[in-house]
Amino acid sequence: MSGIFDNKERDDAIETLQSLGLTVKESLVYFSLMQSGEVGASAISTDTKLHRQFVYDTLSSLEEKGLVGHVIVRGRKKFFSYGPSKLSTMFEYKKKLAEDFTRKIEKKILPSDIQQFEVYRGQEAFIANEMNTIDSIRPGSKIYVFGSVGDEYEKSLGKYLTEYEFQRAKKGVEVLYLGSSTQTKFLIQSKDTRRLFSYRLLPSILTGALNITIFEDRVCFYMYGPPVANFTIKSERIAKSYADFFLGLWQMSK
Repeated sequence: MSGIFDNKERDDAIETLQSLGLTVKESLVYFSLMQSGEVGASAISTDTKLHRQFVYDTLSSLEEKGLVGHVIVRGRKKFFSYGPSKLSTMFEYKKKLAEDFTRKIEKKILPSDIQQFEVYRGQEAFIANEMNTIDSIRPGSKIYVFGSVGDEYEKSLGKYLTEYEFQRAKKGVEVLYLGSSTQTKFLIQSKDTRRLFSYRLLPSILTGALNITIFEDRVCFYMYGPPVANFTIKSERIAKSYADFFLGLWQMSK
Protein backbone atom coordinates (compact mmCIF):
# COMPACT_ATOMS: atom_id res chain seq x y z
CA MET A 1 0.00 0.00 0.00
CA SER A 2 1.08 3.59 -0.43
CA GLY A 3 2.31 5.70 2.44
CA ILE A 4 -0.93 7.65 2.89
CA PHE A 5 -2.07 5.32 5.68
CA ASP A 6 -0.03 3.51 8.27
CA ASN A 7 -0.56 -0.21 8.93
CA LYS A 8 -3.08 0.29 11.73
CA GLU A 9 -5.13 2.77 9.71
CA ARG A 10 -5.06 0.36 6.77
CA ASP A 11 -6.21 -2.57 8.92
CA ASP A 12 -8.98 -0.48 10.48
CA ALA A 13 -10.17 0.64 7.04
CA ILE A 14 -10.20 -2.93 5.69
CA GLU A 15 -12.14 -4.10 8.75
CA THR A 16 -14.67 -1.28 8.34
CA LEU A 17 -15.22 -2.09 4.67
CA GLN A 18 -15.87 -5.73 5.60
CA SER A 19 -18.33 -4.70 8.30
CA LEU A 20 -20.19 -2.71 5.61
CA GLY A 21 -20.64 -5.90 3.58
CA LEU A 22 -17.62 -6.14 1.28
CA THR A 23 -15.63 -9.37 1.14
CA VAL A 24 -12.00 -9.46 2.24
CA LYS A 25 -10.78 -9.35 -1.39
CA GLU A 26 -13.22 -6.57 -2.30
CA SER A 27 -12.07 -4.55 0.71
CA LEU A 28 -8.39 -4.96 -0.20
CA VAL A 29 -8.89 -4.07 -3.86
CA TYR A 30 -11.22 -1.14 -3.20
CA PHE A 31 -8.91 0.31 -0.55
CA SER A 32 -5.94 -0.06 -2.92
CA LEU A 33 -7.79 1.80 -5.66
CA MET A 34 -8.83 4.61 -3.33
CA GLN A 35 -5.15 5.30 -2.73
CA SER A 36 -3.69 4.49 -6.14
CA GLY A 37 -5.97 6.36 -8.50
CA GLU A 38 -6.22 5.00 -12.05
CA VAL A 39 -4.16 1.79 -12.37
CA GLY A 40 -4.11 -1.59 -14.09
CA ALA A 41 -4.89 -4.97 -12.58
CA SER A 42 -1.19 -5.87 -12.35
CA ALA A 43 -0.47 -2.90 -10.09
CA ILE A 44 -3.42 -3.83 -7.88
CA SER A 45 -2.21 -7.43 -7.72
CA THR A 46 1.23 -6.24 -6.60
CA ASP A 47 -0.24 -3.82 -4.08
CA THR A 48 -2.70 -6.28 -2.50
CA LYS A 49 -0.60 -9.45 -3.00
CA LEU A 50 -3.65 -11.11 -4.53
CA HIS A 51 -3.37 -13.35 -7.61
CA ARG A 52 -4.22 -11.44 -10.77
CA GLN A 53 -7.24 -13.65 -11.53
CA PHE A 54 -8.63 -12.92 -8.06
CA VAL A 55 -8.09 -9.22 -8.76
CA TYR A 56 -10.00 -9.38 -12.07
CA ASP A 57 -12.90 -11.28 -10.45
CA THR A 58 -12.99 -8.82 -7.57
CA LEU A 59 -12.87 -5.77 -9.85
CA SER A 60 -15.82 -7.22 -11.77
CA SER A 61 -17.89 -7.60 -8.58
CA LEU A 62 -16.95 -4.08 -7.44
CA GLU A 63 -18.02 -2.68 -10.80
CA GLU A 64 -21.37 -4.45 -10.45
CA LYS A 65 -21.76 -2.78 -7.05
CA GLY A 66 -21.07 0.61 -8.63
CA LEU A 67 -17.94 1.23 -6.56
CA VAL A 68 -15.34 0.85 -9.32
CA GLY A 69 -15.13 1.91 -12.96
CA HIS A 70 -12.58 1.57 -15.76
CA VAL A 71 -11.31 3.31 -18.86
CA ILE A 72 -9.35 1.97 -21.84
CA VAL A 73 -5.90 3.51 -22.19
CA ARG A 74 -3.83 2.36 -25.18
CA GLY A 75 -5.82 -0.85 -25.39
CA ARG A 76 -5.53 -1.69 -21.66
CA LYS A 77 -8.05 -1.38 -18.87
CA LYS A 78 -7.28 1.11 -16.15
CA PHE A 79 -9.44 0.87 -13.05
CA PHE A 80 -10.43 3.57 -10.58
CA SER A 81 -12.65 3.86 -7.50
CA TYR A 82 -15.59 6.24 -7.30
CA GLY A 83 -14.46 7.25 -3.82
CA PRO A 84 -15.93 7.04 -0.32
CA SER A 85 -18.98 9.18 -1.16
CA LYS A 86 -20.14 6.53 -3.64
CA LEU A 87 -19.65 3.88 -0.96
CA SER A 88 -21.81 5.86 1.45
CA THR A 89 -24.51 6.37 -1.17
CA MET A 90 -24.61 2.69 -2.01
CA PHE A 91 -25.10 1.60 1.57
CA GLU A 92 -27.66 4.32 2.26
CA TYR A 93 -29.62 3.00 -0.72
CA LYS A 94 -29.36 -0.57 0.58
CA LYS A 95 -30.43 0.56 4.02
CA LYS A 96 -33.50 2.27 2.56
CA LEU A 97 -34.37 -0.85 0.56
CA ALA A 98 -34.06 -2.99 3.69
CA GLU A 99 -36.18 -0.60 5.76
CA ASP A 100 -38.88 -0.41 3.08
CA PHE A 101 -38.90 -4.19 2.73
CA THR A 102 -39.12 -4.65 6.50
CA ARG A 103 -42.06 -2.26 6.78
CA LYS A 104 -43.94 -4.04 4.00
CA ILE A 105 -43.37 -7.46 5.55
CA GLU A 106 -44.31 -6.30 9.04
CA LYS A 107 -47.49 -4.68 7.73
CA LYS A 108 -48.51 -7.90 6.00
CA ILE A 109 -47.67 -10.59 8.52
CA LEU A 110 -47.21 -9.04 11.95
CA PRO A 111 -49.97 -8.02 14.34
CA SER A 112 -49.96 -4.39 15.51
CA ASP A 113 -48.40 -5.17 18.90
CA ILE A 114 -46.18 -8.17 18.21
CA GLN A 115 -43.73 -9.14 20.92
CA GLN A 116 -40.51 -8.30 19.09
CA PHE A 117 -37.46 -9.67 20.84
CA GLU A 118 -33.99 -8.18 20.33
CA VAL A 119 -30.61 -8.84 21.94
CA TYR A 120 -27.77 -6.32 22.27
CA ARG A 121 -24.62 -8.06 23.48
CA GLY A 122 -21.30 -6.41 24.31
CA GLN A 123 -20.53 -2.87 25.40
CA GLU A 124 -20.49 -1.34 21.91
CA ALA A 125 -23.95 -2.70 21.01
CA PHE A 126 -25.21 -1.85 24.50
CA ILE A 127 -24.11 1.80 24.25
CA ALA A 128 -25.43 2.23 20.70
CA ASN A 129 -28.86 0.91 21.69
CA GLU A 130 -29.06 3.08 24.83
CA MET A 131 -28.22 6.23 22.87
CA ASN A 132 -30.71 5.32 20.12
CA THR A 133 -33.38 4.68 22.75
CA ILE A 134 -32.96 8.01 24.53
CA ASP A 135 -32.93 9.72 21.13
CA SER A 136 -36.28 8.16 20.14
CA ILE A 137 -38.09 8.34 23.48
CA ARG A 138 -41.05 10.74 23.77
CA PRO A 139 -40.31 14.00 25.64
CA GLY A 140 -41.87 14.12 29.08
CA SER A 141 -42.22 10.35 29.39
CA LYS A 142 -41.03 8.24 32.31
CA ILE A 143 -38.53 5.41 32.70
CA TYR A 144 -39.24 2.84 35.41
CA VAL A 145 -36.34 0.79 36.77
CA PHE A 146 -36.30 -2.34 38.91
CA GLY A 147 -32.66 -2.13 39.96
CA SER A 148 -30.14 -4.30 41.70
CA VAL A 149 -26.88 -2.97 40.22
CA GLY A 150 -27.44 0.58 38.99
CA ASP A 151 -23.77 1.42 39.24
CA GLU A 152 -23.02 -1.32 36.70
CA TYR A 153 -25.33 0.42 34.22
CA GLU A 154 -23.36 3.62 34.60
CA LYS A 155 -20.05 1.77 34.23
CA SER A 156 -21.31 0.10 31.06
CA LEU A 157 -22.23 3.46 29.51
CA GLY A 158 -18.82 4.80 30.49
CA LYS A 159 -17.96 8.15 28.95
CA TYR A 160 -21.35 8.23 27.18
CA LEU A 161 -23.22 8.55 30.49
CA THR A 162 -22.85 12.35 30.49
CA GLU A 163 -24.34 12.69 27.00
CA TYR A 164 -27.12 10.22 27.85
CA GLU A 165 -28.07 12.16 30.97
CA PHE A 166 -27.92 15.47 29.07
CA GLN A 167 -30.32 14.18 26.39
CA ARG A 168 -32.64 12.68 29.01
CA ALA A 169 -32.83 15.91 31.01
CA LYS A 170 -33.23 17.95 27.84
CA LYS A 171 -36.32 15.90 26.99
CA GLY A 172 -37.68 16.08 30.53
CA VAL A 173 -37.64 12.28 30.89
CA GLU A 174 -37.95 11.24 34.54
CA VAL A 175 -36.42 8.08 36.04
CA LEU A 176 -38.23 6.30 38.86
CA TYR A 177 -35.95 3.70 40.45
CA LEU A 178 -37.02 0.89 42.79
CA GLY A 179 -33.98 -0.52 44.56
CA SER A 180 -33.06 -2.40 47.69
CA SER A 181 -31.53 -1.09 50.91
CA THR A 182 -28.11 -2.39 49.83
CA GLN A 183 -28.11 0.31 47.14
CA THR A 184 -28.88 3.21 49.45
CA LYS A 185 -25.49 4.90 49.07
CA PHE A 186 -25.56 4.64 45.28
CA LEU A 187 -29.14 5.91 45.08
CA ILE A 188 -28.50 8.90 47.35
CA GLN A 189 -25.56 9.86 45.18
CA SER A 190 -27.64 9.41 42.01
CA LYS A 191 -30.40 11.59 43.44
CA ASP A 192 -27.83 14.32 44.14
CA THR A 193 -26.09 14.18 40.76
CA ARG A 194 -28.81 13.23 38.26
CA ARG A 195 -31.71 15.46 37.28
CA LEU A 196 -35.28 14.09 37.25
CA PHE A 197 -34.26 11.06 39.28
CA SER A 198 -36.33 9.61 42.15
CA TYR A 199 -35.94 6.39 44.06
CA ARG A 200 -37.69 4.27 46.63
CA LEU A 201 -36.59 1.15 48.49
CA LEU A 202 -38.02 -2.32 48.83
CA PRO A 203 -36.27 -5.20 50.59
CA SER A 204 -34.54 -7.50 48.08
CA ILE A 205 -36.45 -6.20 45.09
CA LEU A 206 -33.99 -7.93 42.74
CA THR A 207 -30.95 -10.11 43.26
CA GLY A 208 -27.99 -10.80 41.02
CA ALA A 209 -26.50 -8.68 38.25
CA LEU A 210 -29.86 -7.77 36.69
CA ASN A 211 -31.85 -4.61 36.06
CA ILE A 212 -35.28 -4.33 34.43
CA THR A 213 -36.12 -1.04 32.72
CA ILE A 214 -39.58 -0.18 31.43
CA PHE A 215 -40.17 2.35 28.66
CA GLU A 216 -43.49 3.25 27.03
CA ASP A 217 -43.06 0.72 24.23
CA ARG A 218 -40.56 -1.83 25.52
CA VAL A 219 -39.17 -3.72 28.49
CA CYS A 220 -35.40 -4.18 28.75
CA PHE A 221 -33.63 -6.82 30.82
CA TYR A 222 -30.03 -5.80 31.49
CA MET A 223 -27.54 -8.48 32.50
CA TYR A 224 -24.05 -7.38 33.46
CA GLY A 225 -22.07 -10.41 32.26
CA PRO A 226 -19.39 -10.15 31.20
CA PRO A 227 -20.30 -9.29 28.57
CA VAL A 228 -23.06 -6.81 29.28
CA ALA A 229 -26.28 -7.72 27.45
CA ASN A 230 -29.70 -6.15 26.90
CA PHE A 231 -32.65 -8.42 26.14
CA THR A 232 -35.52 -6.25 24.89
CA ILE A 233 -39.20 -7.07 24.35
CA LYS A 234 -40.83 -4.40 22.17
CA SER A 235 -44.54 -4.27 22.95
CA GLU A 236 -46.62 -1.38 24.26
CA ARG A 237 -49.06 -3.84 25.82
CA ILE A 238 -46.39 -5.72 27.76
CA ALA A 239 -44.64 -2.46 28.71
CA LYS A 240 -47.89 -1.15 30.17
CA SER A 241 -48.38 -4.35 32.20
CA TYR A 242 -44.87 -4.03 33.67
CA ALA A 243 -45.42 -0.31 34.30
CA ASP A 244 -48.65 -0.99 36.20
CA PHE A 245 -46.87 -3.60 38.31
CA PHE A 246 -44.00 -1.19 38.96
CA LEU A 247 -46.31 1.64 40.01
CA GLY A 248 -48.18 -0.67 42.37
CA LEU A 249 -44.91 -1.53 44.12
CA TRP A 250 -43.86 2.13 44.02
CA GLN A 251 -46.90 3.07 46.06
CA MET A 252 -46.07 0.35 48.62
CA SER A 253 -42.41 1.37 48.98
CA LYS A 254 -40.82 4.23 50.84
